[in-house]
Amino acid sequence: MTLFSRTGTVSSHYIRVPYSSFRHYRRAEGALVVFDMTNENTFKSIKRWVESIKEHAAENVVIVIVANKSDLKSEQVITSA
Repeated sequence: MTLFSRTGTVSSHYIRVPYSSFRHYRRAEGALVVFDMTNENTFKSIKRWVESIKEHAAENVVIVIVANKSDLKSEQVITSA
């Protein structure tokens, strides 16, 4: 399995891909769209990411939306979707 990180911290497990490069989407079987529950802008960008994936990936790609930082209750700005 190869994982591509479009944003965020780069680690040895991820390959950072420029936003303008969509060729990696073509072979994707799935995509995780992760948003930060303490940052409303990341939640608002979900629609853009999903549209981009649908536009550039295979028709049968599986898209999973994941909420991150759910443990930071006092800092959350997104409480339900």
